Amino acid sequence: MTTLTEQDALEVFRHLLSTGQLDQHLDKVATESASRLRSVRMARTQRSFPIGARVQVNSLAATKFTQGARGRVTGYEGRKWVLVKFDHALGGRFGYDETRPLKMAAPILDLIAE
Repeated sequence: MTTLTEQDALEVFRHLLSTGQLDQHLDKVATESASRLRSVRMARTQRSFPIGARVQVNSLAATKFTQGARGRVTGYEGRKWVLVKFDHALGGRFGYDETRPLKMAAPILDLIAE
């Protein structure tokens, strides 16, 4: 029995997809692919920002009052949101206080040393 390598399997899948041989299954393929992609992205976020890690909001943050703010990762919400409990109250018009975690997009956070 011959076993396909990952690369061989990918080439077979691409061929079947590009030649229309999977057209009757496209909805299922799309659903499964999207689900798997969400799972992979969530795992990547959790590996990049483990619970308890120290983070700092970088210059990509749209709200200037959060840039440079430091805190600790307390959890996750969805595939790209990291919950951060900040060390100090944040300013701005909403007057966020440090007692509750805020939802922050992973790309605007940088890991920092203790």
